[in-house]
Amino acid sequence: VPLADDLRADTLPERLTLRVFAGADGGFELYEDDGMTDGGPSVRTDIRLHWAEGTLTITPRGDTALLPEKRAWQVECMGFAPCSVSADGRELSASYDEERGVLRFTMETGAEEACRVCFSETALAKDNWLERAHERLHRMQTGNNEKEAVWRLLQTKGRGHGVLTTLRVMCHTPGLADCLEEVLLNLEEGDA
Repeated sequence: VPLADDLRADTLPERLTLRVFAGADGGFELYEDDGMTDGGPSVRTDIRLHWAEGTLTITPRGDTALLPEKRAWQVECMGFAPCSVSADGRELSASYDEERGVLRFTMETGAEEACRVCFSETALAKDNWLERAHERLHRMQTGNNEKEAVWRLLQTKGRGHGVLTTLRVMCHTPGLADCLEEVLLNLEEGDA
């Protein structure tokens, strides 16, 4: 998903943020035009993640003269495990946000250049669901006894639909089970 800070119709951004989501192949076609004429010149940039292959491609097609001479891409790979990244054979400097499971790097492309990003491996980030549940539980406005009972349940029973059902029955504070639902149902293969 490409994002821009400034969405003026009369200029095309020199900097875009690109959010890429882990786990499967995906793509997006970014449409841009001159912002002046109906049916005038346009450019379509094909953005594709090939998960198993470990590649991300960015390919502009059309009237590429509309694009900025150089475009910076701030790429945020959501749910990726840490890995090294290269673009067109050049190693890129990447950072990793362990808490959120986000790999970040910046690269630059020319107006007429296709770009191929390679990940040293494609794996899902470790899901620290119990830590996230603890943080949400900590912020909830409820009594310590209820928090402790919920915490013991999560530590002993894990997560899943059954635990959520138990929480809905045992919790007295409105919204407490709902607050934990996303964490409990974001299951990975092999989770209970």
